[in-house]
Amino acid sequence: GLAMSSRNSRLSEADKIKAAQLVETLHTSTSDSQALAILQSLGFETEYVESLNNRRLAAVQLSGVRLIDNVEI
Repeated sequence: GLAMSSRNSRLSEADKIKAAQLVETLHTSTSDSQALAILQSLGFETEYVESLNNRRLAAVQLSGVRLIDNVEI
């Protein structure tokens, strides 16, 4: 789920629902480029999506709030 950080508290309720799609996309995508395309289609301003040491990492902007996450792949 979405972390309860001070940054995330600046998100609207609708944005919090949308933000949860970040980690879901990182989990279900079969490649970095697929994750990037999905995140962009969902309206995230994507800074990066990359894989390193069996993890997929991403940083995005949503309504001016920077969100970062990573998942095991």
